[in-house]
Amino acid sequence: MTDRESVLGVSSNTLREPTLLLSATASLAYVARNTRGILIEGSKYGVVGGIGTLVDIALFNLVLWGIISLTGQPEPIIAKTTSTIVSAGLAYVGHGFWTFRSRGERRTSPRTMLKFALVTGLGLLLGVGIVGASHYVLGFQTVLGNNIANTVAILISAVARFIATRSWVFRGPKHSD
Repeated sequence: MTDRESVLGVSSNTLREPTLLLSATASLAYVARNTRGILIEGSKYGVVGGIGTLVDIALFNLVLWGIISLTGQPEPIIAKTTSTIVSAGLAYVGHGFWTFRSRGERRTSPRTMLKFALVTGLGLLLGVGIVGASHYVLGFQTVLGNNIANTVAILISAVARFIATRSWVFRGPKHSD
């Protein structure tokens, strides 16, 4: 190995193959660009999601306690459905106008709204399924048990919704901000 080869950490055959080096460099740049984009969008998604989560938890408890005071029985399915629908409306505005604003999909088009509603509906079914299974199948019927199930539901459905929202609802070519 020559001094040049040892400094670069590659053999002379590799140095003679500029296309290989260019290809590797382009691949690394592509990964870095995409990783940066995912981190930025993921961070924004987390901020909007954090606000939505606070709304979801507060409304879930408000409805849950309201039903308990009226009927004496907790109804976590009604509470979860109500809190998810309200927080999803907030999330649409936040994600459409901030998190994914640089993507090609139009935020106000009926098609985009329908896709977001479908993703939200699937997230709602996932969340209600987790809360319902915890309450009715596993027997965790206390307010604390319902809140733990709601937290698990929020976390799991958030990951699923991020993937679907990023790759399907607000997909399209990225534009510079």
